[in-house]
Amino acid sequence: MPARSPYTIHLVVLFLILASVQVYLFVKARRRIRRSGLNPRLKSLIVISLAVFIGVMQVPYAAWFTGPEPGVRSAYAVLKYPFAVWSFGAIGTALLLGAGDLVSHFRGRVRARQRNPRPVNLERRAFLGRAFGAVAATPMVATAYGATFDTARLEIVRKTLPFTSLPPSFDGVTVLQASDIHSGLSMDPATLRKLVQQMNALRPDLVLLTGDYISASMKDLDPFLSAFASLRAPMGVIASLGNHEYMYGRIDTIKGGIRDIGATVLENESAMLVKGADGIRIAGIADIRFGRPDLDRALDGPDGLFTILLSHRPEIFPVAARRGVSLTLSGHYHGGQLALSLPGVTLSAAHLVTPYPEGLFVEGRGLLYVNRGIGTTGPPVRLHARPELTLITLARA
Repeated sequence: MPARSPYTIHLVVLFLILASVQVYLFVKARRRIRRSGLNPRLKSLIVISLAVFIGVMQVPYAAWFTGPEPGVRSAYAVLKYPFAVWSFGAIGTALLLGAGDLVSHFRGRVRARQRNPRPVNLERRAFLGRAFGAVAATPMVATAYGATFDTARLEIVRKTLPFTSLPPSFDGVTVLQASDIHSGLSMDPATLRKLVQQMNALRPDLVLLTGDYISASMKDLDPFLSAFASLRAPMGVIASLGNHEYMYGRIDTIKGGIRDIGATVLENESAMLVKGADGIRIAGIADIRFGRPDLDRALDGPDGLFTILLSHRPEIFPVAARRGVSLTLSGHYHGGQLALSLPGVTLSAAHLVTPYPEGLFVEGRGLLYVNRGIGTTGPPVRLHARPELTLITLARA
């Protein structure tokens, strides 16, 4: 299936990066073990055990390619936690150790050029080595915290958004946004059913979904549909599509399945919601990168309508705001999934690739809200980027 190749390529690239990081850490650890004063047999046992552990940690990667088969799902369930901690924690540890290697390399070159270098303080060097080793382990500890707590700790974000253009009948209407569900190995049927129960418990007037319902296989679709068939809202459930849907190329199957459970799918089109004597427009566009987005077509109709735009990626926002869209809802970036939280600022990889990583943004009279999503991509761990449902109350300004 040709359309599957983009995601397969992404998985291969991600696997190669993570595997390279782990090989680097193995080489570093083996060198340190061999230089230690341990018994030779114990050294060999530790090295072999480490090699076996790293080998076992590659099993979940294979599951990304095979999909949620019963046997694969069982193995993944057992390995999911250590896999998450090791995979992402290894990246941070490798970066710190790599930085340390660079510093040592340049210090060695500087020392080699000195005519009378100072004697090396071996005790100080040993102390600094142990201290740096402890610091290098910090990413593992942080990732363990994220995998244990943040990944499964759903946050309900409540926002009241005022609009001068909101029709009177829609004042106080509650809109529940959910995004990036990623049904699959890390988002199993039981977790999906619990999520829908939590969504229904919020009793929203309207549910808007902004893409990425499946994760790594079309086999992920049926569990999503089975769970979300129970989702209820008086004004309906309306969805746009995300990049993961387009990567598999079976858009008609996905759209048909979502419609079969009673939801509306918008792909470069819009739907009118009527309440009392008033109406608003909900528009949705295809994924900006893997689909064929057509904002003109999605906004086709009378001018001046209060419009909510569903766009999986948020980069359409400036154009949408200039076109008079009052509220754009997006997801995609997971809040970076792994973030560094400092007083007054949160930093993540998402901040490097988009001006809209998460939260609320304003441009002119237009607002954008970027949801952190529910599921995960890659190893199933979040840190300072908790899964999110957003309950928005529309208000007249």
